[in-house]
Amino acid sequence: MKTPTILHITNSYGGTRVFQNLYTRIDELGFRQFVAVPLNWRNRDRIGSQRIDFNIKGSRILFSSTLRWFHKYLFSLRIRAIVSFVLKAGINPSQVNVIHASTLCLDGAVAYKLWRKYKIPYIISIRNTDINVYYRKLIWKRRFFHKILNNAKGIVNISPNYQSILFNQIRPRENIDNSKCVLIPNGVDDTFLRNRRSRKSLGTQVSVLYTGGIQRNKNIVSTIKAIERIREEGISITYTIIGYGLQYRRVEPEYERQVLNYRNQKNWIKLLDWQSADRLRISYADYDIFVMPSYKETFGLSYIEALSQGLPVVYSKGQGIDGFFENGLVGLAVDPSSVEDIAESIKEIIANYGKFAESIAKISLVGFDWMRIAEKYRDIYLEVITTERKK
Repeated sequence: MKTPTILHITNSYGGTRVFQNLYTRIDELGFRQFVAVPLNWRNRDRIGSQRIDFNIKGSRILFSSTLRWFHKYLFSLRIRAIVSFVLKAGINPSQVNVIHASTLCLDGAVAYKLWRKYKIPYIISIRNTDINVYYRKLIWKRRFFHKILNNAKGIVNISPNYQSILFNQIRPRENIDNSKCVLIPNGVDDTFLRNRRSRKSLGTQVSVLYTGGIQRNKNIVSTIKAIERIREEGISITYTIIGYGLQYRRVEPEYERQVLNYRNQKNWIKLLDWQSADRLRISYADYDIFVMPSYKETFGLSYIEALSQGLPVVYSKGQGIDGFFENGLVGLAVDPSSVEDIAESIKEIIANYGKFAESIAKISLVGFDWMRIAEKYRDIYLEVITTERKK
């Protein structure tokens, strides 16, 4: 077999290291890859970011900044512009064996259009923006989104909850083939899995940690209010945010100022600059509990990073890692809109810290290893290629 070639349509490349890590492992498995990155007017600073030194000859990352502000409001025109970019980027459609769209509604629409024209089979991944933005808001486009799902050769769900939404809300309407749906999580940087750490007990002061961008969706202010309530009960507890100035993330100046104001008023809040993976892993040793009650979360790498370093986690019901672990095993799922629920969950973890620490030490995290994840994608790609060749 000639070197199989995958075309990735990845509009959010560079925002996190998820795609860089995945495509690096896929490269190690012997696939040629074209990574098409159609950036909009807000994230053009990502051009050239997170380059990969591919081993497979011909592989390359192709950035585009052709999208303009008005494309946000003209969905069909936006898809047409991205398709045009892909075709003008020097990619020969006849050389592509499989297209992997990193999202259903946007990247998947591009893959669908290319399939219609060139009959290149495609698979899609379903993420937060698909479920909570495009599918929810663009109601008039749902029939089109269903066409994308029905004609995909594979449908990858990043979390159990989004898979449940697909099966229970979308699939019954369209009778999507269940056999082509698979659950594949994101992975975490090798440094966390190679250097796992366990905990035993708490000291006299409890240290709560959040790592990531300073964004409203991460619900940082609600966490601050929850910890403030706990402190009012006489419990010595601090809160540290690591991630100020995190690169290539959407900046929300008003929310950032709100968090900074809290930091300036409360001496038990620390706001630290973002850190490399190696440095961050070391930093986790200074903290006891990880709290990130996001409103919406596709997966949440930080939860797994925290678990690898022995920290119990507070996460959101129906989002992120909810469903990967039984509630109460490695942490607690909360209603992100309830400060009281967040506070009570943190207190419950404090009261039963030894139990949580013991459970976390016993769980396996090998399913979040990037190479194992890449191997699952490899199997899907090869199955699609083999099936298409038999036709």
